[in-house]
Amino acid sequence: MLATNQVLNGGRYRVISVSGQDESGGWYNAYDTVGERNVTLRERVGRGAKVITAGQLEALNSEFAIGARALSSIKHESLIGVQDYFSDIDRQYLVLDPIMGDDLSQLAADQPQPLTHAIAWAEQLLNALDNLHRQAPPIIHHEIRPSNIRITANRYAKLLTGGVPVTRASDTVTLIPGQNSCNPAYHYKPLEQLWEGLDPASQRVILNSYDERSAGVLLRPLDARTDLYALAATLYHVLTGVIPVDALERSIALLEGKPDPLAPSAELVQGMPDDVSDVLSKALSVRREQRYNSALEMLQSLRSAVLRAEQHKLSIAPGFAMEPQEESDTELDELEAEQARLDQETKKLEARRSELQAERTQREQQAEAERRRVELERLAAEAEAERQRTAEKLAALETEREMERAEEERLEREAEGERQRAEERLAELKAERERHHAERMRLEEETRLELERSQKKIIELSGFHLELDKIDETPAVDEADQPWPSTIDEKANGEPVLSLYEEKPKSNRGVALAAGAGLLLVAAAFGIWQMTERAASLPEPAASAHTDVAPAIVSEPSPLMEQAAAVESSEAMPVEATVETTVAGSRSRPQISSFEPKQKRPTQIGPKVPPVRKKITVDDLINDN
Repeated sequence: MLATNQVLNGGRYRVISVSGQDESGGWYNAYDTVGERNVTLRERVGRGAKVITAGQLEALNSEFAIGARALSSIKHESLIGVQDYFSDIDRQYLVLDPIMGDDLSQLAADQPQPLTHAIAWAEQLLNALDNLHRQAPPIIHHEIRPSNIRITANRYAKLLTGGVPVTRASDTVTLIPGQNSCNPAYHYKPLEQLWEGLDPASQRVILNSYDERSAGVLLRPLDARTDLYALAATLYHVLTGVIPVDALERSIALLEGKPDPLAPSAELVQGMPDDVSDVLSKALSVRREQRYNSALEMLQSLRSAVLRAEQHKLSIAPGFAMEPQEESDTELDELEAEQARLDQETKKLEARRSELQAERTQREQQAEAERRRVELERLAAEAEAERQRTAEKLAALETEREMERAEEERLEREAEGERQRAEERLAELKAERERHHAERMRLEEETRLELERSQKKIIELSGFHLELDKIDETPAVDEADQPWPSTIDEKANGEPVLSLYEEKPKSNRGVALAAGAGLLLVAAAFGIWQMTERAASLPEPAASAHTDVAPAIVSEPSPLMEQAAAVESSEAMPVEATVETTVAGSRSRPQISSFEPKQKRPTQIGPKVPPVRKKITVDDLINDN
């Protein structure tokens, strides 16, 4: 609720006082500082406490502006004119002419109003509604009830045009049957206006009782028949002084097979013309298709009902009495002429209504065509935007594909270079392997030649030792006749002489040499095989160290090679045949010199043979002396 002296619309309108308040907003007496005049502000709250987005709020304000602009262009003596309109956040305001007169709800609360007054007000309000409904598009008031009708000093009814709907959701309130009396506005709204506030279960129950045609009519948007129901409910309250039963409670009673809880007005007011009561009952039908189709049709039916009541001189209850008139043929003729005029006017109005309906249909078709055109333009714009986005994506994909292609080419070049380097490396390894193979063959050949030389030398040495054996052989002394002495003899001069005589074994030098030669050949062959296997099992050398392979193979001597080298070195040593004689007091030690340059004898393999000593005789001693 606005406060006193609060300013709105940039300071143009200043609130003077609060005139009224209802579920959709308030009424305020205000002052227009620009136009320097008093005005009435009609406040509409969009969706109350519901949270809405900025887009939804903009749509609501736009819809309100469209309806307010249409109202500001309408001028009618039974409508309070709209001078201006504006929005303030989630609230909308209509600037109306100053409202003068009494609230019809207060008049109805005091006492039922005379029929003549109610009929006159009904005609004025039906003319105003007909003006609203004939607009293109039609304007539906939505909020016709006694509190929105003012009665001026000259007993003229004016309808407040503050019922511009922001959205149909403004009527959405959860309704509970039997508890709607807390909001009097619900008693003047038809079922289709309360439909959005019903729970789904109640909606299903009601729809199940309707046929397909009636259900389709119920679910249509609000139209002129909605306002006619509200006006009939207002007239019912004014004539009877009873608030009408709300449409939801009436629907539930009818579904349960009970009578309509809304009693006809003729039953509540004594002397109420049945024709007038029937007009109100038809306009108050729960089903929309059973009401009058237009305000003009209801106006014509109401006038005909009043004329028929006057013709039959119906008596009306106190408070509704008409002034008595003398029956005369002239008056009857005037009534018939009036009836004929009304019938003619009704035909003209029906023709006009048909024309307006056709014009409305044409405008709806044009509006539909315009909506389709706008929708097509929107779709074309969206398609163009989507095409541009697709083109950008394709360009990005093409760029990415080019980058991938360049990367693949780079990788292929690197792979080709790596393959060439691998081939070169493989060629180097093959050459290195061939060189190793040649080196191994050379070593094997040298080893073979060395072996042959060794064999030849062994054979030569074997022949040489055989000759030595022949030379060293002397006649053997019979051991039985000449035993080997082991005593100390004395020389002629009396000095003791130690004589050592060993038994000369039989000569087995040839057999030992042959065995040694055989073992040497086996050892040499094993050494050659060992060197060959070692050379074959060596890993492929790296390219950076291929020059060091051959020295490594040559520089790793095996025990057999050392033995072969020892054999070779022994060949260079001189061969001696020495006979050692140890005699006490002797001055010299006789030796047997070799027959050829001294050569080192090969290392003896097998048991060590003691040196052969020649027996010393007396003649040898004499000769020495």
